[in-house]
Parts: sequence; structure tokens; C-alpha cells
Amino acid sequence: MTKRLLIASLALAAVAACTTVPTKDIKVTTDADPTVSFAGFKTYGLLGETDLINDAEGRWTGAPFDVSQRIQYLIDQQLGERGITKNTANADLLLVYGIGIDMDNIDLEIDEKTDYLTATNVPAGSLLIVLADSRTGVPVWVASASADIQEGADEETMQKRLDYAVKKMFEELPE
Repeated sequence: MTKRLLIASLALAAVAACTTVPTKDIKVTTDADPTVSFAGFKTYGLLGETDLINDAEGRWTGAPFDVSQRIQYLIDQQLGERGITKNTANADLLLVYGIGIDMDNIDLEIDEKTDYLTATNVPAGSLLIVLADSRTGVPVWVASASADIQEGADEETMQKRLDYAVKKMFEELPE
């Protein structure tokens, strides 16, 4: 009996490990100043954050976790892996980010039954991260991620999608 339970548990664990979080809809774009050497940046400070929500019908319920706290954690992690640490008092880079939610977003899609182009409400979210040189105040790197809002997604799925987006954004940060 115990052996069967162990085998069943291992099988479930294997299936769970193979389960993937949907990320196909997450689009990331970045741009960096080609004249800037990022090797000289060792510290950053958070200048600010903002949230913008467009939801005329009040459908947005928010996430079951502190999204801003999670984003800051992910940014700390990604920059830390590149040797850039948080130091608000003496920052080489200033960081600002914004979160946008548009529950009234309309996308054009092909209706599979009629083959006609139709307008469909597809709630969308976006994240914008800007790094600026603290000496000049000029942005040196900008990244954005946009995705469909997965209504009804559980907390783990939401966090994994956010983790994926932030990691993808920072993969494009020059060395």
C-alpha cells in the first residue's frame, strides 16, 4: 500500500512539474541607449512607482498578493544577479516603474465560425520599467511587458506570469 502511494505521489509530482504557466500572450520590448556602458552602474535607487487602472464597469478585483512588493522583489533579484544593488543614498541608476490595467481593452480577432474580423473585450495589463542615469536624469534603458489578464487565474499562476515577464525584460538589459 505504501509503495503504491509513493508511486502515485511521484507520478503526480511529475505531472505538476510538467504543467506550464501560459506565457504565449506576454510580449516584452526593451530599448537601451547604445552609447552607455552599463558596466559602470553598480547601484540603483527606486525613484517611484505608479498604478493606472481603466475599469469603467468595476470588474478588476486585483491580485491576491501585493503586486508592487513582488515587482520590487523581482527587480532587486534581477539587478542583483547583474551586480547592481539597491542603494537609495548613492544610486548610479534611478528606477521607476508603472503598472497599467485596462479591463476595457478591445482586440480585433477572427471569429472562427464566421471568419469575420470582430472586436472582442480582452482585458490587458502592462508593466513599464525605466532606468535613468542618476547624474543626468536621462533614461538609459526602458522595458515594457504587456499581456492579457487571465481572469480567474490562481495566485501561483499570477505570480509565475509576473516572474516570467520581469525576467524576460531584464534578459535584454545590456551588460
